[in-house]
Formats: sequence, structure tokens, C-alpha cells
Amino acid sequence: MLIDDDQDDIELFSDALGQIDASIHLVTAHNGKEALALLGSDILHRPDHIFLDINMPVMNGIDCLETMREQLDIRIPVTMYTTSQNPREYSRCKSLGAEFLPKPDNYTVLTEILAKKVRDLMKSR
Repeated sequence: MLIDDDQDDIELFSDALGQIDASIHLVTAHNGKEALALLGSDILHRPDHIFLDINMPVMNGIDCLETMREQLDIRIPVTMYTTSQNPREYSRCKSLGAEFLPKPDNYTVLTEILAKKVRDLMKSR
């Protein structure tokens, strides 16, 4: 699952995942509130991993992560996929069990990073 308000970032992420493994099904949400509604519904099977932007309208990524962990008790691995370099945000997200992945500005780098994440995920199954 990718939670991000930037449509260009969503398309690049989706294209990169498709290049790695076309069988991966990517679910997207454009803000934290939309993501929580999807995660709390019976319609969506729980994703294997969540990539979560911090800076979004309606509900930002930190508030979404806090709600996932503290209210919904969702323990799916989360990677903060962001341009933010704020140490307080980093610390708060780490305390909630999230990893950090700065958004790369290069498609090839993004594809390499996601390929490693996919490999790691497959090994942990």
C-alpha cells in the first residue's frame, strides 16, 4: 500500500513495482484519512507493507501512523516514504516502529530500493 497525495509519485512508484514484479497489487490512498478508512474496511485485504508519506493534506502521515498503531492496532510494517528530513518526525515515526526511506529523485534508484524491499519481504514470509 502507498499512501501519498502526489499523483506523480504514485505513478512512479507503481511503475517501478510493476517493473519489479507485475503480480504485485498496489493499493493507494491520497491521505491518511482515506488510508485508515481502507485499512478499517472489510473490502481490503491487509497489505504486506505500507509506504507512507508524511506531508499530506487532510491527515498527515504521522497522525495516520499513530492512529494505525494506537487505535487500530495495525502492526503491518510501515516505511515512511518522504522528502522530510525533520529529526523530530524521524524520531516519532521510529518510536512507532516505522522505517524511513527518503524519496529518491531517480527512477532507477527507486526501482533498486523497491526491488530490495520486495526481496526482503519475500524472505520474511
